[in-house]
Amino acid sequence: ILLKSKIDSENFVMRIFGDSHMAADFFSRELRSKFIEVNSIGYIYPLQPKYQQILTVSYESKDFELFNSKSNTNFSYAMGGILAESKKEGAFIKIASNLKEQNFNVKVFYKAKNKGFVLSDENKRNYALKKKGDKKFSSIELKNVKFPIQIKALEKNAQIGGLLIYKDGYDIKFLDTLGINGARSDIWLRWDKDTMKEVFKTVKSDFIILAYGSNDAFLSSFDKNYFKKTYKDFIKFLRQNNKYVNIMLISPPTVTQKVDDENYELSPNFYAVREAIYEIAKEERLMLFDMHNFMQESGGKDLWIEQGLSLKDVHLSIDGYKLMADKFQKDLKAFLATF
Repeated sequence: ILLKSKIDSENFVMRIFGDSHMAADFFSRELRSKFIEVNSIGYIYPLQPKYQQILTVSYESKDFELFNSKSNTNFSYAMGGILAESKKEGAFIKIASNLKEQNFNVKVFYKAKNKGFVLSDENKRNYALKKKGDKKFSSIELKNVKFPIQIKALEKNAQIGGLLIYKDGYDIKFLDTLGINGARSDIWLRWDKDTMKEVFKTVKSDFIILAYGSNDAFLSSFDKNYFKKTYKDFIKFLRQNNKYVNIMLISPPTVTQKVDDENYELSPNFYAVREAIYEIAKEERLMLFDMHNFMQESGGKDLWIEQGLSLKDVHLSIDGYKLMADKFQKDLKAFLATF
């Protein structure tokens, strides 16, 4: 009932955590166009890894190196698990808003040994992002910043962990997506919990979608107990830091893996992962949307491939994700109508 009223209110914050199905932003782009009319960008990575994108912003950068919590565990990561580090003084990142709105509050999470960064906005205002601590992420919150912005490094090895970009005032509406290609459901354990708490303290989430499972199904040995425990721990953490939040699980589309150059077969752990997700949803009293089930009801993966809605591997096409988002909205609307 609370979710139903919040969706149509002036203030509604929706966030998706997930793997490659969400990292391309096609599913969420469809939701932004038809489900929630956004006026803010939300939380974004400092830069986008290859094959990933956030369509609410555009990036330009020079002399920054990107690190990913999925494959590199030698760093501390802010929420979302992507880190940008300057390779030399003078390195910069430019971020432009693709929304109609161009003025936002901006909270930046960063690390610096000394001089740090300078952030400049379109109004030629400069803000210093200097060292505030030794090992933990520092943060600075800036009011009424006009985009595009530039973050310039004043030293080598200074790090940007993420940015929270939102409209000033009460009427904040956004849908942000924190997806990482290849991520499993325990990826959040590699992220700094203090930065996560600070993001939620600044702007709490009303609706969170967790969309993991595809890469867990690729594991040669799937540990159901570990999967359920770490997933449930994440849910508990999100609830503790987002009062009244509604959480939904998305069970992945049909997970296939490559056999040879031409052929794919169903992952042997796909149904075990799917079963575990269903159990978590029941035990934690969460909403659940099953991508695989919709594919089966509408002809199965082979037909989706034939119709250009799915690739041969685990991923869908752009049109496939659009269709999936349409089904998601229809099912959610029908469910909320029962209250």
